[in-house]
This record gives sequence, structure tokens and C-alpha cells, in this order.
Amino acid sequence: MPEIDGFKLKDVLAQKVPHLSVIFISGYADIPMSVRAIRGGAVDFLEKPVDDKALLDAVRRAGERSQRLKAKQSVVEKIQQRYELLTPREREVFRLVTAGLLNKQAAAELGSSERTIKA
Repeated sequence: MPEIDGFKLKDVLAQKVPHLSVIFISGYADIPMSVRAIRGGAVDFLEKPVDDKALLDAVRRAGERSQRLKAKQSVVEKIQQRYELLTPREREVFRLVTAGLLNKQAAAELGSSERTIKA
């Protein structure tokens, strides 16, 4: 590609569509390039001419991975939305409980009752 290389294109796409899985295909590949692609998150690195079966297998794996990543992103977004609905005090409790404190310890830390923390 004359204006942008595959690595830069992958970075641009990752910013816009973070769950998108990428397959690199190159006619001028070397080992460092393939290692860079895989470490950068590519599902596969194929060398031209590409075997039909290898390409279809890579596309299937990329599709499955994209679905998993999108589902995970959706769960994270839902948790973030629910977190934003918490009051400042509930966020304090949340922070302490998720840090591993028992309800009794969180209550003592916040000067509250264990019953309040449970609620």
C-alpha cells in the first residue's frame, strides 16, 4: 500500500473498531515482520500466494475472535453504565468492597454500619 503500511492501518482500525480482528497478508514477509504482526494482535500472518483453506481458516478464527471481543466489550460497557448510576457514597463502598474489604471493614472505614454497607 503506497500511502500507509499494514501496521499503521491496523492501528487506525483498532482506534475506530477495537473488537476488529486482523489478518496480515504479505508478498514480502520476513520473520520479524510476522512476529510484530502477531504481537500486535493479528490473528494470523499469511504469505502470498495464500492457500484458500488457510485463508478461510484464518477468516473463521478472526470472526470468532471479533465476536468474543465485541461481547466482552458489551459487558464492560454495561458495567460502566451501571457504575455511573451509583451515588458518590455507593462508589466509595464499591471501591472498598472490590478492593477485598469485608462489609464490616468497609463500614468501619466509612464510619457506617455493616447493615448500611450491605444495602
